[in-house]
Amino acid sequence: MKYNRNEAFRFSFSPPLPGFFSITKVANLEHESRIGPMSVLDISPRGVKFQTPLNLHEDADFELMLTLKLNDHHLGLRGKILWKQQGPSSFVYGFSMNAEEELEEIIVQELKAYRKEHE
Repeated sequence: MKYNRNEAFRFSFSPPLPGFFSITKVANLEHESRIGPMSVLDISPRGVKFQTPLNLHEDADFELMLTLKLNDHHLGLRGKILWKQQGPSSFVYGFSMNAEEELEEIIVQELKAYRKEHE
């Protein structure tokens, strides 16, 4: 499935920001999986592009929790995979968050602080 991003604010990380993910729901039923490694390539208030060596099915009915640390703030981002691209040694995913407005604002504020610190 392809997804067109039309957000004005998207921040890319170089190098990618490390984190991990887990599957929290399968077919709308709570589920607990082992955690998997991931790296955030870019983020916006409503979505994330991340890479992982693990091959996830973008059409499967499951929800993920992405966990990362941005500045001193730990973020837990719930959502679904929208698209997938295979790279030479990993897979890149587009992820849409189920974010509340409050979390979107936290992400914007933390990204502004991150940018100031890393300029």
